[in-house]
Amino acid sequence: METIPKRRLLILITNQFAVLNMIHTGFLEKLSRRYDISLISDLINKRDLASINEHFNCSLELLNTNVPSETRFLRYLRWIEKVLFFMTFNTSTRRIKVLQLGLPFRFLLYCFDKMPIAKRFSRSMLTRIREIIMVISSRMFQKEGQSVLHFDGVMSSSPLDIRENIIVNFLIRYARIPAMGVVISWDNLTSKGLINSDFDQMLVWNQQMAAEFERLYSFCKTEPKICVSGVPRFDIYFGKRTSRPAKSGGKTILFATSAPKHFPDQYQIVEDLREYMQTRNGFSLLIRCHPADDPDAYRQFAAENVEIWPWQKQNRYSPFPALDFLEVLADTLFRCDVCLQVASTMRLDAAACNKPTISIAYDGNKKLPYARSVRRLYSYSHQIPLNHLRIDHPVFSKKELFECLDKLLVDDLGSTDHRLAIQKFIHHTEAKSVDSMIQYVDEWLA
Repeated sequence: METIPKRRLLILITNQFAVLNMIHTGFLEKLSRRYDISLISDLINKRDLASINEHFNCSLELLNTNVPSETRFLRYLRWIEKVLFFMTFNTSTRRIKVLQLGLPFRFLLYCFDKMPIAKRFSRSMLTRIREIIMVISSRMFQKEGQSVLHFDGVMSSSPLDIRENIIVNFLIRYARIPAMGVVISWDNLTSKGLINSDFDQMLVWNQQMAAEFERLYSFCKTEPKICVSGVPRFDIYFGKRTSRPAKSGGKTILFATSAPKHFPDQYQIVEDLREYMQTRNGFSLLIRCHPADDPDAYRQFAAENVEIWPWQKQNRYSPFPALDFLEVLADTLFRCDVCLQVASTMRLDAAACNKPTISIAYDGNKKLPYARSVRRLYSYSHQIPLNHLRIDHPVFSKKELFECLDKLLVDDLGSTDHRLAIQKFIHHTEAKSVDSMIQYVDEWLA
C-alpha cells in the first residue's frame, strides 16, 4: 500500500525561550509524527540537533541556511515604527517607560495625547511604515530563500524578531506559503515592539493576549486568526509530580533571580534571606539564576544550606538550553515551600504549581525613585491583571519580607490552590497546551 508523504513544515527558532516552548515541551516531537519538519536556527547546531533527535526519538532536519541580519536602514525604520507605536497606544507599559525619559519629552508626549488629530496621524503613519518594513524585508532573503520555497507552511516561533519576519515575508510574498506565528510570552505584545509580518494564524497564551493583539493591531489591513493555546511549557506542571525533600531536610526557600539590567542589586535580597535563615533553624535556600544572570555573583553565599543553580554559567559556545531544563525547573518548583520572584513569569509558574509566592518589590538597601525601582515592573500591562487577583504576597521592605516568610513557612498559612484563579492567564489547568497547538497546526494546514 502506497504511503501518503507527510507535508513539509519550516520552523524558525531564534530565541532561547522559544526553544523551550517548541522543543523541550515535546511539541516538535509530536508535530514530527504528522509533518516533515525542517529548522532554520542560529541557536541550534548539528550536535544539538543530534541530541534532540535522540532524546525525543524524532528526525528533525537543520537546514544549512543562515538566519538573516537586520540592516542599519531597517533598524532605523523600526525605531521610527516603535516611536509611532509608542505614541498611538497608551499602554500601562508605555506610561512606566515614559517616566524614565527626560521631562521635555514627557511634556511633548502629554501634549500629543491631548491632540486627537495627532493620534490619527501617527496611526496612519504607523500603517505605512509597517508596510514599508514588510516590503523591504521580503527582498532581503531572495538569495538564500530559493532553497526553502518547497514548504507547505512556515511557523515563526518568535514573530516579534525582525530576522524571522524577513524569512516569513519573503515566503509569503514570493511563494504564497501559509505562515503561523507563536507569541512566546505574556509580555511580548505590550513591550517588545511590533510584529512585522501578516500571519494567517497567531497562537497566544490566553484570551487577554488575544484581546491585546486585536486592539494593538487594529490598524493593520489584514489580521490573523487568533488561537488561544495555553502555555506549552506549563504542561509539565499538570502531570503527576512528587516533591523532593529539601537539602537540609527542612523547608526550602526558592529565590528566582531577575535579569541584572532590571534589578542590579538583587544580591542584597540574598543577603536578607541569609540573615533571615541565621535567626531560624531548618531552612535552606535555593538560588535559581535568570538565564541573563551570572551565578558567580552569588558564589560568596555558597554554604551547606545554600544551593546555586546553575552552578556554572551556561556554555558560551552553545546557547541551546539543556534538554532537561524544564524537568529541572519543575523539580525546583515542586521542591520549594515558597517562591520569591521579581515581576517575572515565575509568578505564574509558582501559582501553576500551587506554591505560595512572594513578589519582591523593594530595591535591597537602596531607596530608588519609582522610575528606577523594581516596583515599576509590577505596573507593566501584563502584570496588572495578575496584581488584581492578589494570589501572591508583595513585600516592600526587608521587614515585610521576614514577616511574610514567617507567615508562610512558620505559621503554614500559604496552602491555597491558585490554579483556577490564574486560569485566565494559562488557559489550561491540565496538560493540554501542546495538544492544543498541534490541533491548531492541523487546522491551519488542512
